[in-house]
Amino acid sequence: MKKYVLLFSIAIVMVSILLFYDNDEKVILTNYNSEQLINSNILTMMYETDVGSGEYQVSSSNLWPQDRYVFNERLSGCENGSKLTWDDERKAVILSTLVSDKCYVYFDVYEPTLAELCVGKTLAECITTQVYTGVDGENGLYYHDGQGTYINASEEAGDNSYRYAGADPNNYVCFGTDEETCPDDNLYRIIGVFGNEVKLIKNTSIGSYFWDNSSSVWDESTSQIYIRC
Repeated sequence: MKKYVLLFSIAIVMVSILLFYDNDEKVILTNYNSEQLINSNILTMMYETDVGSGEYQVSSSNLWPQDRYVFNERLSGCENGSKLTWDDERKAVILSTLVSDKCYVYFDVYEPTLAELCVGKTLAECITTQVYTGVDGENGLYYHDGQGTYINASEEAGDNSYRYAGADPNNYVCFGTDEETCPDDNLYRIIGVFGNEVKLIKNTSIGSYFWDNSSSVWDESTSQIYIRC
C-alpha cells in the first residue's frame, strides 16, 4: 500500500493555504503561517528567479513561500520515482511513495493580474494605486501635481488629477458586455481620475446629432433625444 505524506510541516501537519487560479489552471500557493516548517530532509524548494524566467534556484529557507507562487507540477518530482501531486480537497502537496526519497518542489513566480490587484477597489482607486506606479509616464498615466512632470510642463494642470496621455495609452474599458472582444458600442477610454471620479469618453463616435435645426430649442434637438433617460 502506498504511503501518502503531506509536505506541509515536519510533524506532517496540514498547512492552511489560500488558493487562487490563473488562466492555465495552475494552483497558486499563498501561506500566511510563517511558523510552519518544511522537512528539508524530504524535499528541496526550488523558486523561479523572476516571472517567466524559467530559471530556478534552491531556497535556503525552510518555510513555505510567503508570497504568491504557482506550484509547478510538471517540474516537481523525486529522485527514486515517487510522485508529487496537488490535492485540491486537502489543499496540500502530497508525496506518493513506496520508498525513502528525495524530492524537489518547484514554484513559479506568479504575477497577479490587474483585476486581482483591484479586487475590492473602486475604478478610481485601482487607477491611482495600481496603474499609477509613482513614475509619470509609466502605463501612459501622469499625475498633475503642479510639479511640471507632464509631457509639456506648460500643460501641467496642477489639480492633483491622474490623466492618460500619449499616442495610444492602454486606457480602454468595456461596459455592458461579457463578449471576448468588446463591441464598439461598449468600448470607452479613460481620460483620467478627478478626485474620486473617473472621466470617460466613448472610443467611437455616436454619430451626427445636432443641438438645433433652426432654433436653439433643446427639447427639439436630436442630441437631447439620444441622451434622454
